[in-house]
Amino acid sequence: MRVEEAFALALDHHRAGRAAEAEALYGQILAMAPEHVGALQFLGVLRSQAGDHAAAVDLLAKAAALAPRNAGVQGNLGAVLRDAGRIGEAEQRLRAALALDPTLAEAERTLALALEALGQDTEAEAHFRRALAMRPDFVDAEWNLGQLLRRLGRLAEADASLRRCLILAPNYPERALTHGLALLRKGRLAEAEAACRDAALMAPESARIRAALGSVLRAAKKTDEAEAAYRQAIALEPGLVEAVSNLGVLLFETGRRTEAIAAFRRALALQTDFPEGYINLANALLLDGDPAGARAALDKAAALRPGSAEVAALRARLAGATADAGA
Repeated sequence: MRVEEAFALALDHHRAGRAAEAEALYGQILAMAPEHVGALQFLGVLRSQAGDHAAAVDLLAKAAALAPRNAGVQGNLGAVLRDAGRIGEAEQRLRAALALDPTLAEAERTLALALEALGQDTEAEAHFRRALAMRPDFVDAEWNLGQLLRRLGRLAEADASLRRCLILAPNYPERALTHGLALLRKGRLAEAEAACRDAALMAPESARIRAALGSVLRAAKKTDEAEAAYRQAIALEPGLVEAVSNLGVLLFETGRRTEAIAAFRRALALQTDFPEGYINLANALLLDGDPAGARAALDKAAALRPGSAEVAALRARLAGATADAGA
């Protein structure tokens, strides 16, 4: 297969979300043509999407050095620099991209995000609005603008942006939730909370989104708000096991052991093949002075999850507690 044929196929894989196939082809292309700008660029984008920011920056920097007048390459380098936390460098590259091609709406949006990170809110807003002027259906830019407006206290304008997001993409609450949970995994709690709150505002009847917001709030130590979010999720969907179970965890963490045990039992009544539920219940019962109940819960957890280190550790604690009680 010739280089350009391989590159076209790699792009097809990349656009279709077949990352492994695309990465393999980009690698083969670079083995044949180490200075292939397209392969360097899009392999860098893939590596950034996979969280390997150092490799992404290295690949895009090589592409940018080979094609200094290519606005798309400069813009993608700016984007991966931003993802790597190198905000000042990202701003420079994004401005360079827009100087080469002022019609790049994605570069406008990414520059706005970089400026927001640098505390330049007024200019960030202007660039979000420029992106939307170029592409009125640019839903990600609309959502980013809404988040900025909400943070600035311009709530009516922020709500209008969220409503436009729903018009442009009715499934956008799920996308906002996915983004929020990814931020949670990275420990970026304030951003995760903002994303999940937006998702909940756009989809107020979604119990799953409300439960996810509870988990973000719990991670942020906003205990009362987290409990309220879990209870709202349960009111919307009483059979949502994750909400009932996570409410139990929150109650346990805040010393409300009796309520926690009740929540764990309710979760297990809803889903009997739930090893985490039995582990949570066993831990609570052990601390509540009920070793027989804890043992029964651990037996069920072990049957569902053989060889679990967590179950083994709880069994050891239970044995120690029983020995101490008999001494």
